[in-house]
Order: sequence, then C-alpha cells, then structure tokens
Amino acid sequence: MLDKLKPLIIELDNKKYRWNWVRWIDLKSFMEPPVIIKLKLNLKLKESIVNKEIDLSNLEISELTTLASNFKDEGAPENSSFKDMAALEISVFIIEELILTKNPEDSAALSVLCSLLRKVNKPKEALEKTKSYKYQNAALFTSRAAAMCDLELWEEAHNEVARAIAMVSDIKDKQEGFNVVKRIKEVRLDLYK
Repeated sequence: MLDKLKPLIIELDNKKYRWNWVRWIDLKSFMEPPVIIKLKLNLKLKESIVNKEIDLSNLEISELTTLASNFKDEGAPENSSFKDMAALEISVFIIEELILTKNPEDSAALSVLCSLLRKVNKPKEALEKTKSYKYQNAALFTSRAAAMCDLELWEEAHNEVARAIAMVSDIKDKQEGFNVVKRIKEVRLDLYK
C-alpha cells in the first residue's frame, strides 16, 4: 500500500538501518535492532517528517492512515506497557497535519487521534481535538468515552459509550464499548441501575 515511499536509510552510531514503513532493519545483520536503537531511530525519523525533509504529501488518505497505524503499533505494541513517544508523536503528526488538514471531519482519523492522545497521557486534549466531529462513528464515541473515564467524567462517559454501543449491531464490534462500560461500573455502578 505504501508503494510510493521508498525505504529510508538512516545512519546511527556508524551503522545503517532501513525503515520500510513497517519496521526497522539493521542493514548489516538484517535483524530488527534492539528497542533502545529503535527509540533513537524513531526520534531521528520524527524530526525528518516534522521538518518536512521527508515528503508524505503525495500519499492518499488511506495510505497515510496505514502509515499512522504502523507508527502507532511501533510506539505502543499490544500487550505491552512500553511506549515509544517519538513513534506515537509521528502518528499524531500524520493524522493532525496530513490527514485532518485534507479531511477535517474524517471520523476514523479522529477516532485514532483520540486513542493516540490518550496513549500519550493527553485525554483532555483528545476530547478537545475530537469534539467538533460531524459524522457519528461508534469507534470515535468509544474512544471519547474512554478519554472521559481518564478524566473521571463518569456521567459523560456513560452517555457517550451508550451512543457507541447503540450504533453497532454485531456483538463482537461492541467489545471496546463494553470495556469502557466495565470501567465506568467499577467506579459508578449507580449509573447502570
């Protein structure tokens, strides 16, 4: 999907690494580098993207979304408490500066942005940046409800997650919403009586 982008080669400590827009590879060993090296590489990559030394403007929104998702996965791997803030910030930059500037009401991008800002401990900013959405989207409502939980806005979270769950018909797609409901019930069971 990211065919328009050539792999990047970045030198760090006299070694060369390739970013193929999914992961880093050490060009000498052809193995993925250790986490500490990836952190430094992502920081250099972030600076290059933010300073527009790497031009991503020719990518379609779907490609930018894939790229943002790749950085999100790099920055906060599933089942891990580890966070690479540079990778997460690249993802936020791609969504805010490259996707939402082209399509400010992209509810899928807003949903991912809300989730990312929560991952970098900015739930208030997540709510602020996603409050003026035009289209209703269950994933966005669920992510906003989780941000409200982060801020202990239990009644608001209850209302927002109820909207999300009501929009989805398949029980499997409601799981994220149910996770937020469980979180609310742990503190404010009275909201469900």
